Amino acid sequence: MKCRDIMRVLERIAPVSWAESWDNVGLLLGREERNVSRILVTLDVTEEVVEQAVADQVDMIVSHHPLIFHGLKQISDHTAEGKKILRLAGHDISYYAMHTNYDVSGQGMAVAAAARLGMKDLELLKREQTVVMDGSARDIGAGRVGRLSEPVTLQNFCSQVKNTFGLKTLRVWGKFPREELLERAAILPGSGEDYLEAAMESGAQVFLTGDIKYHRGMDAAERGLVILDCGHFGLEHIFTEEMERYLNSQLSSNIEILISEGKNPYTVV
Repeated sequence: MKCRDIMRVLERIAPVSWAESWDNVGLLLGREERNVSRILVTLDVTEEVVEQAVADQVDMIVSHHPLIFHGLKQISDHTAEGKKILRLAGHDISYYAMHTNYDVSGQGMAVAAAARLGMKDLELLKREQTVVMDGSARDIGAGRVGRLSEPVTLQNFCSQVKNTFGLKTLRVWGKFPREELLERAAILPGSGEDYLEAAMESGAQVFLTGDIKYHRGMDAAERGLVILDCGHFGLEHIFTEEMERYLNSQLSSNIEILISEGKNPYTVV
């Protein structure tokens, strides 16, 4: 298959036009006509991922977070970003990113994370765009809100979240009576600070997300919302498994899909 054929498969679920205006998605490096027989899926394009791609002789990388995000005035080995771009280009590895366009898709990050928790009756946390699909208008957005699989105490829900996503710690904002049960949750993997108001207006008792700043978290907690800050990596690392599953379901068995396990870029000591 050609790189452009892989792109069509990816854009069936996450068209480039769905991305936020500030985002940078799509084919960011390489040739559409490149023959592809081996793909590496990753959350971030780190030095380790680039070296894995070279060592495993992959033809294409698909990531969630874009390697090339802001405007570049030069590409050289004087910067970490430049070194990675040159290394990939030198080995003719095509590189594709799907970020906010994937987040808002019906198979995106929030939907996948909610499914792993067994959440039901999912609704958009916040309508961000109206798009036309199959001749009809459809609202799309990055977050979801819905019912938990069963009522649960906050302590037990924290344990469920950690076990489901392989987390050692959570930052918990707010208080919830020990004897009361959580029933409704909002979820937005990645950075969810801009969705705090939407989470409170949705009737969610708890909001799973990441990257909550001190004063915003304190304000939301005082207004009655419990926040489980899983970190940016904490919920989004599922991208690799989700995309591996999707590509294997859509591509021929001749295309090998590899995944980069990835790791949280920081540690808690």
